[in-house]
Amino acid sequence: MHVSKDFGALYEVKLLSPQDKADKEKVRLFRPAEGPKENLESVTVEVVPKGGQKWIGIFMGNYDSPPSANVMMTAPNERDVCIVIRGIGYIVDVLNPDQWQEVRCHPILDIYSIREKGVLIFKDFTRLTAYDLSGFRWRTRHISWDGITVEEVNEERISGTVYEAPTASQIKFSVEIDTGEIAGATWHP
Repeated sequence: MHVSKDFGALYEVKLLSPQDKADKEKVRLFRPAEGPKENLESVTVEVVPKGGQKWIGIFMGNYDSPPSANVMMTAPNERDVCIVIRGIGYIVDVLNPDQWQEVRCHPILDIYSIREKGVLIFKDFTRLTAYDLSGFRWRTRHISWDGITVEEVNEERISGTVYEAPTASQIKFSVEIDTGEIAGATWHP
């Protein structure tokens, strides 16, 4: 599992092995709200918030082909941790782990941090989804029939090419970081 610390954090987090013993009273289970419940893979994480109680999270995901994202990362809000396992993402308040949200993107194939704007962008096959300090920010309409290639990410926009099925071609797109406004892609049902 990849670890990314692009934002500040008011906690320490570490991946636990299946052999590590956990106090069952401090364990929290995070599973996807939708999708298949079979073939779930999990990752166990220990979270130690500054000024709070240590807790253990078991995070479950269910997508593996093509390879989806698996990452443990800091989030724009320094009280939040973001865990992505087999394409399912969770953003959890480390001081109150009962306050969490599943990322509105499935399967998560890649994640981009825009530190200057305090934004995380999640990519699936056809859309981009943004989260900021307050949580969910925007989600694009479909910008591709099947495949987004990100070529550039800066504090103003994320851009690249998308697959357009009717012409069997790649066309350029860009999405404004602040608004989620799309330029260039033609499919927007």
